[in-house]
Amino acid sequence: MSKKLQHKPAVYSFILLSSVYFLTICLTLLIWGGNVTVPQTISPEMDKRISTMENIINQQGERIGDVKWFITGGYTAIGIMILTMWITVNNAQRAMTKEMGDIELRFIEQMGLMRADFIEQMGKVRFGVAEQLREMDTHVADELGKVRTDVANELGKVRAEVADELGKVRTDVAEQMGAMKAELTEIKITLATINERLNRLEATPLEA
Repeated sequence: MSKKLQHKPAVYSFILLSSVYFLTICLTLLIWGGNVTVPQTISPEMDKRISTMENIINQQGERIGDVKWFITGGYTAIGIMILTMWITVNNAQRAMTKEMGDIELRFIEQMGLMRADFIEQMGKVRFGVAEQLREMDTHVADELGKVRTDVANELGKVRAEVADELGKVRTDVAEQMGAMKAELTEIKITLATINERLNRLEATPLEA
């Protein structure tokens, strides 16, 4: 908000109070400046009565004049008081506006500092989290490497044991197959011998 818009209510108040004060002084001067006129062609007795009345009126006029001066002084004091109050209010408003501007600037500055500190803290947190994640990745990779090595070693042992067992089984099977082949060979020889004897028996004539 600009300064012109901020001081418009104070200017309007000053103009209104000044106008009321000026009109009041003018009205007081008009009332105070009135004169009492008396006709000149009158009888002595009437003149005496009029003189007495003039004296009374003059006395009252002096009192009224004192009252008028008191009223005028009161209006003047009130006007001075109003002007002083307006100056005081205007100065207070300016001081308040300046103070509010300073407060706003300090608030903006503090917000900027808080934002910068928050961004810095977030950067530190992100860097710390990134470091922790790197360490975790490295640790996990090491553990996985160890697990893979252990698994490979175990698989190697299992394969070696399986190969040994298969070798033993193959050896046993080969031995069994050799024994079975030898038995089959003996059986073939026996069958051939039996067949040869049968042939001889058939060829030999039976005696009566």
